[in-house]
Amino acid sequence: MVEDVFKKLNPQLYKEIIRLGFQNPTPIQVRSIPHILRGESVLLIAPTGHGKTESAFLPLIHRLLTKPNNKKGVQILWITPLRALNRDILRRLVLIAKQLQISVEVRHGDTSPSVRRRQTLKPPQLFITTPETIQALLAGKRIREHLKHIQCVIIDEIHELATSKRGVQLMVALERLRALTGKAFQRVGLSATIGNPDEIRAFMSGGEQVRIIKSPAPKDFRFHIEYVPFSYGDSDESPLDGPAKRIWELVTEHRSTLIFCNERQTAEALALRLAKLHGNEFGVHHGSLSREARIEAETHFKEGIIPYLVCTSSLELGLDIGTVDLVIQFGSPRQVIRLLQRVGRSGHQLDRESKGVMLTTRFDDICESLVVAQQALKGRLETPPIHNLALDILAHQLVGLAIEYKTLPYQRAIEIIKQATPYNELEQDTITEVIYFLQKEGLLARDEFILRPRRKSYAYYFENLSVIPDIPFHRVVNMATSRPIGRLDSGFAEEYGQRGNILVLRGRPWEVVKQDDEKVYVTAINHTKGRIPRWSGELIPVSKNVAKGVADLWNTIADNLDHPKSIDFKIDYDVQAREVLIKTITKQLEEDFIPDNQRIYIEIGHELVVIHSCYGTRINQTLGRVLAGLLTSQLGVEVVFHADQYRILFRFERGGGYEVGEAICEGLQSLEPTHMDDLLELILLRSPYFARRFVHIALRFGVISREANLRSTQLLRMIQYFTGTPIIEEALREFYIDKLSLKETQDLLKAIQNGEVVLQRLFRKRPSPFARQILARFGEFLEPEVPEAYILEQTKKRLINRKVKLVCLHCGQWASVRTIKHLGEHPQCRKCESRLVAGVFPTDDLLERAIRRHRAGEKLSPEERKTLRKGRENANVVLAYGKPALIAMAGRGIGPTVVKRVLAGSHDRSESEFFRLILENEKQFIRTREWWAEPKSQ
Repeated sequence: MVEDVFKKLNPQLYKEIIRLGFQNPTPIQVRSIPHILRGESVLLIAPTGHGKTESAFLPLIHRLLTKPNNKKGVQILWITPLRALNRDILRRLVLIAKQLQISVEVRHGDTSPSVRRRQTLKPPQLFITTPETIQALLAGKRIREHLKHIQCVIIDEIHELATSKRGVQLMVALERLRALTGKAFQRVGLSATIGNPDEIRAFMSGGEQVRIIKSPAPKDFRFHIEYVPFSYGDSDESPLDGPAKRIWELVTEHRSTLIFCNERQTAEALALRLAKLHGNEFGVHHGSLSREARIEAETHFKEGIIPYLVCTSSLELGLDIGTVDLVIQFGSPRQVIRLLQRVGRSGHQLDRESKGVMLTTRFDDICESLVVAQQALKGRLETPPIHNLALDILAHQLVGLAIEYKTLPYQRAIEIIKQATPYNELEQDTITEVIYFLQKEGLLARDEFILRPRRKSYAYYFENLSVIPDIPFHRVVNMATSRPIGRLDSGFAEEYGQRGNILVLRGRPWEVVKQDDEKVYVTAINHTKGRIPRWSGELIPVSKNVAKGVADLWNTIADNLDHPKSIDFKIDYDVQAREVLIKTITKQLEEDFIPDNQRIYIEIGHELVVIHSCYGTRINQTLGRVLAGLLTSQLGVEVVFHADQYRILFRFERGGGYEVGEAICEGLQSLEPTHMDDLLELILLRSPYFARRFVHIALRFGVISREANLRSTQLLRMIQYFTGTPIIEEALREFYIDKLSLKETQDLLKAIQNGEVVLQRLFRKRPSPFARQILARFGEFLEPEVPEAYILEQTKKRLINRKVKLVCLHCGQWASVRTIKHLGEHPQCRKCESRLVAGVFPTDDLLERAIRRHRAGEKLSPEERKTLRKGRENANVVLAYGKPALIAMAGRGIGPTVVKRVLAGSHDRSESEFFRLILENEKQFIRTREWWAEPKSQ
């Protein structure tokens, strides 16, 4: 039977398959190839390494070889979400296609104009492209003629597309393609193992029959969990030294290793520490690196030039990197799907075991990794929500249809869009509202029955082919090679892109040579002390099921503390992880409570309130926002909250915790669940987090220019102006789906008020061990188990060893770069002996220039006046407090105003209290730096 499947294929193809070593088809190939040969639409579901790609392209290449019209136009369209996949699929297809005289081409946003022209004049039989590029192809006058001959569309990694607006956009594009061809075509979806196969099948179907075909052979996974706390090691530079040392031990024991991080900043920091400690440059791969850098990393890794690669989700999907024999997950994987996709990169063949090590640094991560691994082995996968009825996609596709047909009957446009599953339930009133808005903005013309494009339609449509948020960035260019190496958020580039600063990118340090409006030019250096770039992005949400599993785990351990060795978690983990679990839960039991899902414990202290709510990221974010909004209106001051998947934290600088705790309890017991959506809308419309989302939606609707640089006050006015329009409606809808969980939070409130979930107040002088988990989370690589004295000693060492440039504001003729620890208690000018000196960054020459121009009587620019004013504030603080002011201003984000608060009454404070206050203010800056620019002064 195994041999017969391949023998059903064209003899030439069969011969080529044998030549390339495909001797035995995999189970998914045995099951799927006959159905695809018959032209059926199918959804193939199998873990990485089971041969899904070959399952699709082998029978389709067979059809290209055997059908008489196979030379006419584009026959097969292969759509993939990642350009990296384009390159990988192309390599594999070309091996067979070249031998069989089948033309294969790739088209995406980086394809050169000359290649595009060639593809338009002589289209390939098999076209590999992205969801964004198919939008452009459909509107192209010539290329769309070639698309009329499509016989099959392959949708790669459909599980990834189905849960984003890219997938919604693609499904409408497929209906536009069906309207163009005049017939239904075969659809083949390729998916990793998913928790909602029926939903994905419906999503891709367009109303046609789709057969689900699953691999009968489960992939073998082996997970191991280790606890490796943050530690400074011998370098005293980075708390990542401890984890980096263990990672190095693991990679040297294996042939080829992928190291996954959840955030790009962490990937860069970890790669830098590994390179520093072991003298080898570690490859880095993430979405903010340049295309060339990513290709180079992929190629070098696959060819064995570099045996280890630090990466993020950019390498989760189906790249064929079959030599990997170990995957290291740094921190909790947070989701079952993520763990399977990432660890599935190792043992990338059917008969090989996939091996993953989870290196955890915190108590929460140990627990979460255990639960995620348990659920992975049981096949309990998350079911991410699908974006149904997205209004910005609807607007864009209406304009696209008008461009495509020039004049299109209104009802026909609606028929095409509603055929796509995400718009099956689209109502007439919604369509009318969106079309009216587009008419008002000059993006669409409509008489009673016909839609037509306007002059502005073309720019709007082609500028918005991508629904990925367009975040302003600066390209980073290597001066030596003139090649791009990556990109930085523009805010980070403006703060830290000055000449002489050191940045870390691709796991190595670079010195900034110059910066212009679009680029930061750098040159490679050897020393490693630099700033890790900041990129927009948020942590992967943790589901309600995983959070409940973690709470159950805590209680299982608590119930078996007398016999901890009897607990079998079905997952291999080390002694250190077990000790941290037992130690932390033992300490927590001294507080007389362990959180679970039947009780919400509200821990109330003088300056903080922690709600222990084990309901996952989305519910806690929703509940936190509502409670913060209620408290703000009741107390008359803005209340800020922080939430993780197990807790919600409210902090107050001058007490008030007891009052707030009572207000929280009252709110949870009295808030009407049906009023939550209205209240949440009011809160979000005033939120800077929502303002960011509004900008993305407004861009997709074409009402904000991509060059616009809007201040927060302008954004709030714009939000008010567009209230009641599809823009606000869609921004709220998207925010609810991506970040919150309104219905589940409403159900939780009902359960509280029905007595099914019990509230319990706990008054505490000091936070419990579990409460300290969320307090530590908002520090920067600070482990709660590390003794405070050690942390403060390291803080002191870091600050006093900083270099500072002293600038005299009295004579304006002296400046000197000094190490803070070598300064006297009251620094003074070496020329005029004045103590009116300011401390600024060693590379900062703005203040000196402003002083010189001011003393020469020249007219200062607004920036120079601002620099001089800040310099005087800085110098006055140094005059008043001396060296301690310079130490405090060496802290991150600490300027003269904060220094006054830190040093007020300092004669009554111990040295440790002084450094504790600096550290607390640094943490506050780190939490809020998205909304504040770090001062230039030290």
